[in-house]
Amino acid sequence: MSLINEVLSQIDHRSSMPVKPLPLQALMVDKKKVNYIKIIFFIIIFMLVILISMQWYYQSSLIDLVFSSTDKENRRYDVYESDSSIVETNVKGKADIFETVEVSIKNENPIKVNEEISELIVKNTGKSNTLPLTIESPSLPIAETTKLSNEIVKINPVLIPGLKQYKLALKAYKKKKNTLALHWVDLAIEEDMSERYLLLKARIYIQKNDADGFYNFVLNNSDNHSLSWYQLIAPGLQMFSYHQLSNKYYEKLVKNQPRQVKWKLAMALNYSKLGAFDKRQAIYQSLLESSLLSSKQRQWLVSQVSSFSRKKERD
Repeated sequence: MSLINEVLSQIDHRSSMPVKPLPLQALMVDKKKVNYIKIIFFIIIFMLVILISMQWYYQSSLIDLVFSSTDKENRRYDVYESDSSIVETNVKGKADIFETVEVSIKNENPIKVNEEISELIVKNTGKSNTLPLTIESPSLPIAETTKLSNEIVKINPVLIPGLKQYKLALKAYKKKKNTLALHWVDLAIEEDMSERYLLLKARIYIQKNDADGFYNFVLNNSDNHSLSWYQLIAPGLQMFSYHQLSNKYYEKLVKNQPRQVKWKLAMALNYSKLGAFDKRQAIYQSLLESSLLSSKQRQWLVSQVSSFSRKKERD
């Protein structure tokens, strides 16, 4: 028992003692990798120094330098000879036409103008197969150059009269601001009696539901004989119950577009509103004898004609 107690006491003594930590080993770094990293770092620094020095020397950024060099390369024109050393060009478009026009706006610089070149002769002198294309043309006197430069500079855009007011009127019309739209379209018509200005004013009257204004406007422009004018005015007059005048415009539409069934049907409707049923039936009968109707239109007209005939028999 004493031996066991002695062993246990030794174990307790060892467990109570602090454990000594093991010494840390130094990190193993590959010296070759360190050398490569240093070399790459120095190369990058060297390139940055070169780039900065180039920018300082040329007084411009690297992007401008690169693009300027590419532009210079693109401006070179080379002519390749195949069998002969003579290149003939056709002015009428059968071959390429080389034109050079150099214009300088400043008065002190000469202007070289070559509008049309019929033949170019390029001779190959040297070992290379390519030659820059150079064309010489007579220069104009300074007085003529100043006149030409002034003519080029003083080109003014063509302004359409009343277009600005028309756009403002159209914008107000779309927003259903009819009073404002009429104001702007009247200003546009004062500038120019354009077809689209007149049509817009007629549409404004229709949207405004102004029957008297629309009727007077139509009478004041009775000399307008365009097809687009007829196509708008005839339904507008019919909507405002001016059936007789509406049929006058429908008659013009029938003459211009005889194969359009809708104009004849609109005329028949106006005749029915006016009480002229015989004229309406005559239009229906003429349409039934034609080949312009669809199957549905033909069925509808047959029913209308038969109902009218039965009513007339009862009366």
